[in-house]
Amino acid sequence: MKNFPLASSRLTFFLLFFSVALLMGSCTCVSCDDDDGGGGNTMSNENEVFEATEVETVERIIALHTTQDELQVFTKSEFLRVEMGTDRVVQIRNFLPQFEALGQPATNDLIFARGLRDTRDGSDEIEFQLVLNQGEVRRFSIDSLTSSLLAIEDDGAQIGAFNDLGTIYIQPVIQRDERRLGMLIFSIETDQTFFEIEDISFVGLVDFPTVREAPRVVSSIRYIDDHFYIATKFGAYRLSETGVLETLVPNPTDIRDIFKFDDKFYATQVSLAPMFTSETGESWESSGIVTDLRLVDVFDQQLVSQELEGWQYQLTNQLTEVTEPLMLNESFGNVTNDQFFGIEKFGSSFYLGFENVLYKTDSLRTRP
Repeated sequence: MKNFPLASSRLTFFLLFFSVALLMGSCTCVSCDDDDGGGGNTMSNENEVFEATEVETVERIIALHTTQDELQVFTKSEFLRVEMGTDRVVQIRNFLPQFEALGQPATNDLIFARGLRDTRDGSDEIEFQLVLNQGEVRRFSIDSLTSSLLAIEDDGAQIGAFNDLGTIYIQPVIQRDERRLGMLIFSIETDQTFFEIEDISFVGLVDFPTVREAPRVVSSIRYIDDHFYIATKFGAYRLSETGVLETLVPNPTDIRDIFKFDDKFYATQVSLAPMFTSETGESWESSGIVTDLRLVDVFDQQLVSQELEGWQYQLTNQLTEVTEPLMLNESFGNVTNDQFFGIEKFGSSFYLGFENVLYKTDSLRTRP
């Protein structure tokens, strides 16, 4: 009985200390925008801004593409189709192991293209596959298409580009004898269900006389408003579906990307220099806007930029503002500049391929 008052005093002190500690913990979370007034788990969740889906691949994800109904996921050895809303994988397609994938695939809602190197003889090939039918595959050895010796140019953000309908495809190549850039054009016909290929024809080779062979000579190719826009180390160019080539920004300007934002065209440069701009895509001039935007994806009013494909994503809401690093999960650890090859908006969510896992979030944000 003599010890009872002492025990009671200790208990009272412990409860008081615990209450103060709990209050201090709650205040810390409030200062971190903790909306549910909770403890440590909420703080941890805030640092995990991307939620892991159940979509996992064998190799690192190298490209994403969205349609109205599904998300397409690519690795060098796999192709996955993911259902909107459920994130359920509806198909996994494995590529033939005797072909080494070059660069990132060119994507389209109905068809995709890959640059390949046949490991048996070292030849370069272009492969076309229909999205809805894995049995419909066509391959072309590029050296068999013309009298010129050719090599696939695979340093760009994608291996090539389709028009919106998937009926025209262009493929950058290096003309070995001339040591300059060329562009292969293919015409594609499918049945009305897009389940069978009726014909894929090589149309011709377009010469780029002022674009010399160089590392990363083609940075990006985008199809915008009925034309292909091509960003190169030696200027910006526009190519029609019939093969008519126009110089937009002349050599020697090193152009990184061309995109459209708020109904205007913009061309970014490799260096901290003003972007070029155009109202129609034909006549270009300096915008006067010096920016760190490089490879650009536009999601409504958000601009997501990469210095090069694979590099960490940067985010801004204004052309005139400096970009800030996209907020990532702390569990990603120390990320490197060869891990980011796909970010897409799919329904109301944004999807990110990181290593071999598909992640999603309801909004893109930067660190406060």
